[in-house]
Amino acid sequence: MISEGGITGDKNSSKKMQNPGMGALGNDYKKEQNERKRAENLLRLSEIKIQALTEAIPDLIFRINREGIYLDYKAAGSDLFHQADSIIGKNNREITPPDFADLIDAKIKLTLDTGEMQYFEYQLPIPLKGLCSYEARLVPNGPDEVLAIVRDVTGNKLTGEALIESNLNQRAIMDSISDGLLLINKDGTIIDSNEANAKFYGFSTESIRGKNLFDFFPSSYKPNREELLKVVFEKGKALESESFFHDRWFEYAVHPVADASGIINKAVINARDVTHQKNLISELETALKENRESSGFLENLINSIPDVIGIQDNKHQIIRYNKAGYEFLNTSPEEIRGKKCFHLIDRDQECELCATSISYRTKKPAHIERYFPEKQLWLDIRSYPILDNEGEIRLVIEHLRDITHIKAIEVALRKSEERYKELFNSSAGGILIGSQEGVIIQVNSTFAEMTGFAPEFLIGKHISESIFTEESLKAFPFRFDLLKQGKTVTSERTIITADNRLLQVEMHTHILPDGTYQSIYHDITERKRAEEEINRQNEALRKINLEKDKFFSIIAHDLRSPFTSFLGLTELMAEEIDSMPREEVRFIANELKKSASNLYNLLENLLEWSMVQRNMKPFSPQKINLRSVARQSTETLREAATSKQIRVTLDIPEAITVMVDKPMLDTIFRNLFSNAVKFTAKGGSVTISAGETLNGNIEIKINDSGIGIPETMIGTIFNISGKHNRPGTSGEPSTGLGLLLCKEFVEKNGGKIGVKSTVGKGSCFYFTLPRG
Repeated sequence: MISEGGITGDKNSSKKMQNPGMGALGNDYKKEQNERKRAENLLRLSEIKIQALTEAIPDLIFRINREGIYLDYKAAGSDLFHQADSIIGKNNREITPPDFADLIDAKIKLTLDTGEMQYFEYQLPIPLKGLCSYEARLVPNGPDEVLAIVRDVTGNKLTGEALIESNLNQRAIMDSISDGLLLINKDGTIIDSNEANAKFYGFSTESIRGKNLFDFFPSSYKPNREELLKVVFEKGKALESESFFHDRWFEYAVHPVADASGIINKAVINARDVTHQKNLISELETALKENRESSGFLENLINSIPDVIGIQDNKHQIIRYNKAGYEFLNTSPEEIRGKKCFHLIDRDQECELCATSISYRTKKPAHIERYFPEKQLWLDIRSYPILDNEGEIRLVIEHLRDITHIKAIEVALRKSEERYKELFNSSAGGILIGSQEGVIIQVNSTFAEMTGFAPEFLIGKHISESIFTEESLKAFPFRFDLLKQGKTVTSERTIITADNRLLQVEMHTHILPDGTYQSIYHDITERKRAEEEINRQNEALRKINLEKDKFFSIIAHDLRSPFTSFLGLTELMAEEIDSMPREEVRFIANELKKSASNLYNLLENLLEWSMVQRNMKPFSPQKINLRSVARQSTETLREAATSKQIRVTLDIPEAITVMVDKPMLDTIFRNLFSNAVKFTAKGGSVTISAGETLNGNIEIKINDSGIGIPETMIGTIFNISGKHNRPGTSGEPSTGLGLLLCKEFVEKNGGKIGVKSTVGKGSCFYFTLPRG
């Protein structure tokens, strides 16, 4: 188990001993057993708390020393390189490949040498899992060991690769189609295009995006924009028509595209160049109508068409097919005379949906797509009626094209899109896809759930708009320049969710083959909290160590110095008292008194500081008279001021009362007044004053005309780590511990303490207390 002090021992390692006997020995042993049991219970409670903390973090956590030996870890065997046994005590090189072991050793050394967290990614072949991807962070945990926080990101990597592969497949299918394909929005702005369509307009697929479709039509021919918007986007119906521009004839179909909520914001346009067919049919009609061409010309004309061309009379009976038609139907002219087209596919009645039947009924061209299971193929069927002078049908020309391959591509495209959507929305990470300019195009369901924003709210917005905090954008600005160079940009930002929560995320952004960018987001809020908790604990340990070092320094140096002086003087008196003059004995006695008094004050401060650190100092605030306490607290120290001829002034109004713990206030006055006298030369002055502040508190000031405090000391004068134990103007010793106690007690009573000082002119220590 990982704990602040290291690896805890076996909970069952402490065995019960046999009772060694009766009487006093037995009672002592029983008491010892009870104390040991209590200690074991406290240890178990600590282990349970620490285990709850580590198990709450989803990542794998290891403690590793500088030599690469695992001291402890939080991970299951199936997660940890598939190790069946514990790895505690093993070297990193015993369980990982050499190259990876070299990497870990180098990262551990760099972490410990610099004291900074190291982040890196790597892959390892794991038994029964294959090649797995991991993210790792190494955090210093003392001078010779690190905490390794590892996350398995294999699923995210595979999802990203699958999405890219799906995009590539989709693009390949689109670009393999010879017809023009366009994706537009309600305004006619082109969102995407295949290569055939972009090439016709003289653009690349990247540069045509963002342009308006209606701008490409000449002024002589403009499709009815309002009708298209009304039929497709409002009624949700497909629209089929034809147009003539750039000296070409095109048949196009516009299909509405609804999003997950059923709202139609886009449409797909499929355009086909039918100029060749139009010309052939026009020539055929001209030849039949004016009878200016020979039968040989007509025969060669219709036989040169690779698609199936059939001619039916006004009774729906077949007159003939072209060469391609006979080959396709595997029949001859003799076998088809007098038959209807459905007879040729072994049917006894007309098809439910038939293009020629539509033309017979409407006397207009008709177009359908039909699947014929008898031949396992899809046909694009078009019929063109030829009317006589009275407007009645003379002939119907039927045009059939095998579109089985195109339908297979459409099915593959649809499956690819479905697979893409499934992968896109099932990704463990939130995903945004945007344009090269940073406008959001697509949002997966994971990101929507993560942030609370509906996809329709985000789509169309710029990535920098209303999602991230300003501070995170300033810390990690968007690097579209690096993305355009093909680099993957990793950054950490804070998202403001729909319910105003702050969500910390890690972003991995890269450019897709079609020029758009993809960002994958991982929620790292818990990881950040864990890192902050680790840093907080490290900082707390650092402060504790500083206080411990200061405490030992005081005991080792400042406590020993008074004893040294005290012992030296008593030794001198013990050896020389019989021969000492009376005045010398009196001097030594005064020095002994001074050393004993200083030693007493030091021990008293140490005791109070120790009680504060252990939260054992009683705290009982009460309403007290400030002037009375100030006089009583400083009375015993007046003798030191008198001996240095220092004038002491007490300027506190009699009516002022404060709500404060009296023993703590005594300590504050005693230390601040003692310091003022100690660092004021003979003939100087000390003034204690008080008054009410603007916010109703009481501010107390202790001014002296002493030697002052250097500016370098003021910043840390209330900090135990500072060095402030300089001697007074008459050589009085000092530890600096008194000021630390003053700060602790003032803040405990709800006030603040500060100091102003000028070297050579004196100091003013001031603090506030609540009014009583």
